[in-house]
Amino acid sequence: MRIDRQAIYDKCNGHCAYCGTPITLKQLGVDHVWPQHFSEYLPIGSDINSTNNLLPACKSCNTVKGVYFLDEWRAEISKKATRLKRNSRFALLLRFGIVEIVEKPVIFYFETMGLAMPLYLQTIPPQLKKRRET
Repeated sequence: MRIDRQAIYDKCNGHCAYCGTPITLKQLGVDHVWPQHFSEYLPIGSDINSTNNLLPACKSCNTVKGVYFLDEWRAEISKKATRLKRNSRFALLLRFGIVEIVEKPVIFYFETMGLAMPLYLQTIPPQLKKRRET
């Protein structure tokens, strides 16, 4: 099945579905919400390349999200500030008040638009969750 890049781009009006950064059609990264790496675990009748499973992404978000499911990636982003505090250069910027850490929930841009994802795309499947915990 051929992916309609324009249709994916239009889903978020020319913005990354995750961080909200404006992107051009040329910069568009097509992200698989359900990672391609785990396509064999898709519910029966689902297509890894269906428009339900595809979102526009900037290069950075598409690369960093990688094989994470949405709930996993949200948790990883939440942990980033804590990890950055361990970096001596970042800690210096904190001490000088040049940067601040703001505790708030991670809300993806597509969620602020009211773009709903099918429930099966939002959480890691139980059989994979068990695998990742071991």
